[in-house]
Amino acid sequence: MNIKTALIALTLTATAAGSAFCVSPNDSEMNMASKQMKEWFGKCALTAPYSFVYKGKSSRELLPTWDYSEKTEKLSKGRTRFTQTFKEPGTGFEMDCVVDRYGEFPTFEWTLHFRNNGKANSGTLTAVKGLDYVFAGENDGFLLHHATGSPSSPGDYGPKETMFNPGMKYEVGGAGGRPTNTDLSYFNLEFSPNSGVIIAIGWPGQWRSEWTCGKGNMKVWAGQQYFESYLKPGEEVRSTMTVVQFWQREDWVSAQNIWRRWMFAHNAPRPNGKKLTSLLTAASSRQFAEMINANAENQKLFTDKYLERGFKLDYWWMDAGWYICDGYWPKIGTWEYDPARFPNGLREVSDNAHKKGVKIVTWFEPERVFEGTWLYNNHPEWIIKGDFEGHFGDSNYGNIFNFANKEAREWMTEHICNLIETQGIDLYRQDFNIDPLNYWLHKDKEEPGRLGMTEQGHCTGILAYWDEIVKRFPYIVIDACASGGRRNDVESMRRAVPLWRTDHPYICTSTQGHTYGISFWIPFSGTGTVGYQNAGYYGENEGYIPMEAYAVFSNAAPELGIGLDIRRDDLDYEHMLKFMEIFQKYVGPAYLGDYWPLTPYSLDEDVWMAWQFDQPEEGKGIIEAFRRPQAADDTITVNPRALNPKKTYKITEVLTGETFTATGAEMMKGFKVKLDKAPEVAIYAYSLK
Repeated sequence: MNIKTALIALTLTATAAGSAFCVSPNDSEMNMASKQMKEWFGKCALTAPYSFVYKGKSSRELLPTWDYSEKTEKLSKGRTRFTQTFKEPGTGFEMDCVVDRYGEFPTFEWTLHFRNNGKANSGTLTAVKGLDYVFAGENDGFLLHHATGSPSSPGDYGPKETMFNPGMKYEVGGAGGRPTNTDLSYFNLEFSPNSGVIIAIGWPGQWRSEWTCGKGNMKVWAGQQYFESYLKPGEEVRSTMTVVQFWQREDWVSAQNIWRRWMFAHNAPRPNGKKLTSLLTAASSRQFAEMINANAENQKLFTDKYLERGFKLDYWWMDAGWYICDGYWPKIGTWEYDPARFPNGLREVSDNAHKKGVKIVTWFEPERVFEGTWLYNNHPEWIIKGDFEGHFGDSNYGNIFNFANKEAREWMTEHICNLIETQGIDLYRQDFNIDPLNYWLHKDKEEPGRLGMTEQGHCTGILAYWDEIVKRFPYIVIDACASGGRRNDVESMRRAVPLWRTDHPYICTSTQGHTYGISFWIPFSGTGTVGYQNAGYYGENEGYIPMEAYAVFSNAAPELGIGLDIRRDDLDYEHMLKFMEIFQKYVGPAYLGDYWPLTPYSLDEDVWMAWQFDQPEEGKGIIEAFRRPQAADDTITVNPRALNPKKTYKITEVLTGETFTATGAEMMKGFKVKLDKAPEVAIYAYSLK
């Protein structure tokens, strides 16, 4: 057992048999958050949890000498916004610190905004650290809970634990300009076994953080990695956003469920104001090389066949290649449907689906432009070309659409919104298959002294672009794919969900690990299944073996996509339909509840993995246990959490139909799962009697 696994195992063992409790903020947490907010955001700014350097001087030296004003606003959903404005006397340069407090959570966030309202260029602004603070601990050591990002590996979203002792330093951040390319930008800093703070960095670009342990303290800073620039008259830039959530409770895992609840309440998309539900989707990407060989007729045929065979789809998914691309889907930059394959547009497909109660997912990648496309030929001034030394990819493949260019962004907004409206698109899927950082830095060289300004414009432009789409189409959901989960920072997840959370799908042990890790931080995600174990990304002659519960539920998530060749009559539809019924009735909805890992994290093939998703308001939930292929033991005993010890639960193993009862106390003391073969899965749905 490696050190990371051992640490997680110790945490789980120490807390697994805890008594029943309500997963909601307690008074000490709420008071802690209120006290900290009051301390940090005083008029003098000497204790502010951020810093910057302007004209060569530290903000802690400057801000007490600047003109100061403040205002408080009541926002929707119990939020309060507190804005502090600091103005440099006589120049027109100013900074707003915008703080949002969430009334029902021990959670608040802040972002710095810098503006030049003067008539001349400002001084140089640099070292903008949206978070810069020294946290005090109860002893010399600290434990940091964090996670791998989504670099398309078996270990995507794998939980990490870093033990700090005085003198230790740790750096972590984005890579290549995408924020979760290598690591997630979410952290839980544990002061003691019973208290800590969750910290999330919001920035859909290149961020960096540094964690330095002192004697009884931890200094943390985070911000945009590359920024040193003056501002022209009328310009504005911003810092990374910082979210903090304080906790004082029995363990850090319990605190993560407060975080999940906050993410659902204040960040997850709400199409038409309604809470996001679990989703079942289907696509023909495996059969038609994404959408390269797709056309209106086969898309309607597939949609109809799924419904005729009994699948209750929420969305039909049309991925890359529906546009004019000459048979090569990465040739992007002509955002018009291919009239040879879709003579009446995508509307023909969406109208057919809508009549039958199915919505439409459609893929876009507006941030990348291929040579020879309409955008490349007609608006080269909107493109950062990839033909410079040190770029990523070749010049044909790698060109960036410059969202920092206002005219370009406005054109793209109007054009894509027109397609959404005219083509009947219900879920806007935005991919981003290129590392943009070198392109941004290359563009910055055109104006010396303006390091980081292209990234600033691009990142704020993307967020504004998404906000405008949702404003115009309140029903829409946005998917922030980015090569499978490489842009999952909290700012992006405020506007979107990762429906394809990794480009390493289908491998059962890996995808179990993905669910295990991502569920701590991002409560809504998606992946796919083809009904058998360890399928390739694309495949042929699929489905001759029976559909397997182990494969399907290893790959399940709040959104589950199916990739069968539905035209075939010889597939095992009987089992797959049963599994989808179980997913839609039990598993998918439960994944939106509280999350309790019941075994240590591991990618080993000779162990079990188990977890619980609990819906306490409804008195129900599920326990899933996976016996991996080489696990020798046929039985595992786990300790569920957060049940009512005095109440009796009806428990059904939904794959076999076995039903029995037990009290919450009996279940939490030890819940035994036995599986006679490996690999296999057991799914227990429980509800109060």
